[in-house]
Amino acid sequence: MVTVEDGDEFCVYTAQPPSMPANATPPFLTLLLHGGGHTSMAWACVASYLKAGMSVMSFDLRGHGSTHTKDDHDLSMGRLVRDVINVVRAVYPSPPPLLLAGHSLGGTLAIHVAATNELPIASLAVVDVVEGTALSSLCHMRGIVSSRPSSFPSPEAAVRWSLKCGAMRNVESARASLPDQIVRIRNQNEERTSDTEQSQSLSEEQASSGSSSSNVNVQAPSSPATYTWRTDLLSSEPYWSDWFIGLSSLFLSCPMPKLLVLAGADRMDPAMMAAHMMGKLQVSIVQDVGHSVQEDKPQEMARLLMTFANRYQLNTRGCMWAQQSKQQMNKQKSTPQTAAASSTGTTSSSSFSTAAASSTASSSSSSHPAT
Repeated sequence: MVTVEDGDEFCVYTAQPPSMPANATPPFLTLLLHGGGHTSMAWACVASYLKAGMSVMSFDLRGHGSTHTKDDHDLSMGRLVRDVINVVRAVYPSPPPLLLAGHSLGGTLAIHVAATNELPIASLAVVDVVEGTALSSLCHMRGIVSSRPSSFPSPEAAVRWSLKCGAMRNVESARASLPDQIVRIRNQNEERTSDTEQSQSLSEEQASSGSSSSNVNVQAPSSPATYTWRTDLLSSEPYWSDWFIGLSSLFLSCPMPKLLVLAGADRMDPAMMAAHMMGKLQVSIVQDVGHSVQEDKPQEMARLLMTFANRYQLNTRGCMWAQQSKQQMNKQKSTPQTAAASSTGTTSSSSFSTAAASSTASSSSSSHPAT
């Protein structure tokens, strides 16, 4: 867990090449941001490929996964942007150049973070989110979210549902991601069982001490555990429009090299098509995937990110944008206002591989990342 100065605790995951010392600041860092309703585990399978050649970091956004904040319901873009900046600075007081990548809401967030120029972002990758198609789909979003099952008897049942309905198409990714999106509900039977166990323990103590006691009914009905979604997506509806309005122009205004990864060419809006034709960004279409591109084909996503990073990491133009961004960040740090906004606090992160293994092995109980 990473605690920033306002007391909010963010669940952070990291992975790095075997040759790199554990506590060393990497020369280059890939920061992965998940989408709405998901957690960092949505990137777990991608990270398992990336960590062979680069350092990787992700964290659960506020209101998601195992992150705990004073206001988990504030999913305004301004608040989320500050969270990203604060968490990165808490983990790396002098952040290295970043490849900032995000899926869906995470992609929108990545664009807004890059636009602040407060982190040394060398390159920007956005996965399956474009302003035009995002705004046109908002009228269907409530129905899509409401059509999901409200609960599951087990994490494995949630995995089966996601694969059957097509929400996900990769078994390994589903088993890593879905258990972290749900939480176990403590039902009344469990509460009665707990009370009964306490009464039984008390009666045994009384019996061993020779004390008399009334008969205690130690039988309690049992019922299957129930799991529900950790994040209430409908509660974030007031923010949906603000997440996407003006996104295309903001994306194109970011000076660093840009990659747009889509699940289909039909996701492109006119602004992105024109920009692509003018060479302002790289566009990659991944075939035979759903919206969760990085989960359906994690190896392909890892290949795209590694190729993109290698193309610009040693490229003069890419390094120049990172250097300029870092210089601007240092100037802002020197002002009292920005210095007060920088994050400090307790830092401890989980391993992507350890958490992913825990999620995959889970079949009858909810999975929680080790912190």
